[in-house]
Amino acid sequence: MVSSIVKRLIVIGIDGASYNLIKENASRFKFFSRLLKNDGLKPLISTIPPSTVPAWMSIFTGVNLGKHGYFGFTEQHSYEYKLVRFNKCVVPRVWNILNDRGLKSIVVNVPIVYPDESIRGVMVAGMFSPSNKLEEKNVFPPSIIPLLRKLNYIIDIDVSELKELSIKEVYDILSSIVEARTEAFKLLMDSFNADLGILVYTETDRVQHLFWYDKELILRIYELVDKQISELLNYFDSPMIIVSDHGFRGVKKGVIGDLLLHELGYLKFRDNYYKLLLRIILRRLKGYKPSIEYEVIDWSKTLAYFRRDTWGFVLNLVGRQPNGIVNQKEYEKILDKLISTLKLTNLFDYLYESSELYNGSFVNKAPDIITVPRQDVKLLSLNEAVEITKSSKTIKRFTVIKDILRNADPIVKFDREVGEHDLIGIVGIYRGYLRDKPTIYDITPSILNFFQIKAPSYVDGRPVVEFEVSK
Repeated sequence: MVSSIVKRLIVIGIDGASYNLIKENASRFKFFSRLLKNDGLKPLISTIPPSTVPAWMSIFTGVNLGKHGYFGFTEQHSYEYKLVRFNKCVVPRVWNILNDRGLKSIVVNVPIVYPDESIRGVMVAGMFSPSNKLEEKNVFPPSIIPLLRKLNYIIDIDVSELKELSIKEVYDILSSIVEARTEAFKLLMDSFNADLGILVYTETDRVQHLFWYDKELILRIYELVDKQISELLNYFDSPMIIVSDHGFRGVKKGVIGDLLLHELGYLKFRDNYYKLLLRIILRRLKGYKPSIEYEVIDWSKTLAYFRRDTWGFVLNLVGRQPNGIVNQKEYEKILDKLISTLKLTNLFDYLYESSELYNGSFVNKAPDIITVPRQDVKLLSLNEAVEITKSSKTIKRFTVIKDILRNADPIVKFDREVGEHDLIGIVGIYRGYLRDKPTIYDITPSILNFFQIKAPSYVDGRPVVEFEVSK
């Protein structure tokens, strides 16, 4: 069956899709190789940091991080891991703009969607849904929940489950999830007679994070997604944009950010570990969710700390942080000195002050320093360092953190390569032409241009696609 809607646009997101990996293995892909031959697939520079939340938010708003205010998946000036709330975004997403023009959108598995919104069409939440259940907060309208259940649709997979499975079991589970997404998307697009369809495959990101050492498994998942896109092309025969939020690369060395700051004299750890463990347990019994990683820091003696999800360093500023010690008068001096000190470590390709990268009303919510690590370096939080040991229980994790702190070496060498986000993702076009050097901010204005809607003046991007639309 081929859809009868003519003025329809499909946007396919492939979380973590790497331009280099696709180009180097082009012969394995039917759709990707076709795009490459026709100059329809190009590298796309991600946001800095190349993190899921800010990148997808910029893709679907068309603005930089300083305007939408999402620099990672957590609030940056807290001592806890507080997840950001996507429904607090003040910048309209592209589907909001179309909705106001009376156009229908199907939005499936976009990571920045939770909770769902009441739009003309459909929204199915992405990976940051806390429940992963097919329920009203995750699905709009709720009337489609029976259809999704019938298709065995899964919002997201618990990555801890994947770690315990064989490679065959991992592929079988991920392929069933991918295929269910495709089938649900086709049915929903036609059932709601939608103008815009957005579908994101996040399984590419999952497999690269967990199984970078198994390139064959990764390529098989890429092949699977390539096959699904070909199937969607045959079904809809509509113009299509393909985009990823970031790419991937392999690294064999990690740097624990807070331990690096400790070594440089900017951060101090507590030494009363057992009292601290008791405090953490008691706080959890009272319903709090303290992060062990930040509980071990002595904030009364700490000038700066590290936020892994933003590749950023944050000064412990009086009046901004809960227990800040850096006075406003000292801020610039300490900031400049920390940047100079970090440069001397030879661990970073670039170090930026937030105002150098971003503009907008939310720049003050960014980390003070945003880094781009060397290509062979993966920046680690203490929690991630613990994950390497596969410790999940609180007491065991605490013991591992205690051992890491006593060792005091910020450098971690991996037994084998691990996957890490890279700045170079992809953008592609089917039934159209891409202008040179597209940016991540160009996707939203290009979508709006397809529907002959002028992008709002606050948008940072521009239309970069010349579409071929059937008459």
